Amino acid sequence: MSVCLCALVAGVSLGDGQAIGESGASLPRVFQQAGLGMEMKELLRLKPEIEKTKRLEGGIVTFTTVSGDRHIKRVEYRLHAGKLSDITIHYRLDRLPHGAVGLLAQLKEAYGPLALDREEHFDREHGDIGRWGTIWEDAQTRMTLLERQYLSQEKLLTTLALTMTDLELARRYEAAQEEQVRRKWRKVPIPGLEHAPPRK
Repeated sequence: MSVCLCALVAGVSLGDGQAIGESGASLPRVFQQAGLGMEMKELLRLKPEIEKTKRLEGGIVTFTTVSGDRHIKRVEYRLHAGKLSDITIHYRLDRLPHGAVGLLAQLKEAYGPLALDREEHFDREHGDIGRWGTIWEDAQTRMTLLERQYLSQEKLLTTLALTMTDLELARRYEAAQEEQVRRKWRKVPIPGLEHAPPRK
């Protein structure tokens, strides 16, 4: 199933049977048949071609596929504890009507009130000129639109990515990472803290 930008307008379903933009509607959790919380084996059954792209880093398994939709460069699927925790859609900025501004307007209409409106922050280590994040959130799901500008070979480039995140799986991942850090600290000899975790 191909989902193009027109499916992001208010009142149109993104494939999970939920009409976004209606009062009390939930944020989307499905994109092109892949749904947050899905088991890895089910994802690979739906998209067997992505298995060869598997990467493992920090407890997260990532798969990537090149999209057949002219508006999209690629889609990334990230899994924690064997379940799909994030889906990131990397858009082709030059194929979007009115570029990043146009997509942001469509999302605001579709998803309603914002949790964070285009907050600006920078990652100088990765050469950012500008980075803006817009977030929508409900009890189960977070949608994050990230616009990034950076220099590459003296050219100003812009990327645009929309990420769907399962909040429960995100919390579990963060808790696992914190516990891993605590275990590492317990191995560090500190006077008075030999058998206790470090103070926060």
